Amino acid sequence: MGKLLIVYDSISGNTERMAKFIAEGARKKLSDVTLKKVDEVFEKDLVEADAIAFGCPTYHRGLTSTMKSFFETRVVKVKSSLKGKVGTAFGAYGWRDDAIQLMMETLKYLNMKVLDLDQGSTGTPDEDLYIMSLSEIREKSLKFGEDLAKTIV
Repeated sequence: MGKLLIVYDSISGNTERMAKFIAEGARKKLSDVTLKKVDEVFEKDLVEADAIAFGCPTYHRGLTSTMKSFFETRVVKVKSSLKGKVGTAFGAYGWRDDAIQLMMETLKYLNMKVLDLDQGSTGTPDEDLYIMSLSEIREKSLKFGEDLAKTIV
C-alpha cells in the first residue's frame, strides 16, 4: 500500500474543503492518507510520501504567498527525493485556474510523475460567481481522491 500526502493552503476555506473531500475519497482505497495545511509540512513528509497532491486557490493569478514560499524553500530542498513520485494539483478559483497550472508546471520541473486529474472548482458561494454547487465539488473531489489513490495502491 502506498502513502498519500495532501498539502494545501486555503484563504476562504474552499480549497481546504476540497482537500478534505479528496482525503475522504482516497481513504476508500488507501489506509495511509495524510492531510496537512502547507505550514504544517516538513521535508520529511514529502520524502516519505509515495504520492503528493498540492492544493492552492488562485490568488491574483498565482499561488498564495505561503504556497509559493513552500515550493521555493522546502520543496526544492528535497527535489531529488521527489523524482518519479506521483504528483498532482487542485484548487478553488473564480475565473482562472492559474494556481493549478503553476503547480503542475512545478511538479514537472521536479521530475514527478504528474497526474492531470482535472481537479478545480470554480466560483465561491456568491451569487455573481457561484458556478459549482457544494455537492458537485464534493462529488468531483471524492472521485479525484479515489483516482489518485488507485495510482499508488
